Amino acid sequence: MTPQERFQKVILFVGATVYYLGGYFFLNYWSFQRGVFHDLTLPGEAMVPFVPQLIFGYLVNYPMIIWVYLRVQDLSYFKRCAFAFSVCVTVHLAIFFFFPVRYNLRPVINPDASWLMAMIDFYYWLDLPYNCFPSLHVSNAFLVYLLLRRYGYREAPLFLGLSILLMVVVVLIKQHYILDSLAAIPVAFFSLWVAFRDK
Repeated sequence: MTPQERFQKVILFVGATVYYLGGYFFLNYWSFQRGVFHDLTLPGEAMVPFVPQLIFGYLVNYPMIIWVYLRVQDLSYFKRCAFAFSVCVTVHLAIFFFFPVRYNLRPVINPDASWLMAMIDFYYWLDLPYNCFPSLHVSNAFLVYLLLRRYGYREAPLFLGLSILLMVVVVLIKQHYILDSLAAIPVAFFSLWVAFRDK
């Protein structure tokens, strides 16, 4: 990859990241002002245990996305990857806007109990319980797997395992409903299809 291509790659990655984070947090905090929300709690879902130690599994989503940036050295393919992620984010933002869901099963956190609780309390404060359906974390994770598999990278099965694990993690740390997690997978496949529909 030439220096010019590397620069283009950086610009694409930064642009997609700004769009992702900017759009997500804008809608997240704007949704706080809305008065109508949907509750997707399934029967018995309130009994699902809270496992705070899995917060580290939740955060693995971000290294997974960075891995695509580091791993893909073909600029034309990376452009497709960046476009796929942008489609994924756009679909999520549209659903968040037209079908607002609030997560109502977060536990009461005592940040003074331990550094782990303080960490989770901070994350809960940063990421308000909106923008839930579908889970953007899970969609991004599965999209990473699909992009790596399509190009033939050998580590793709590992990322499939991480994606499946993340589906469980987002529920057990009380960040998403079960339906949020399940609905994320079709969005990942749709985003891949849009980005490569002419290939």
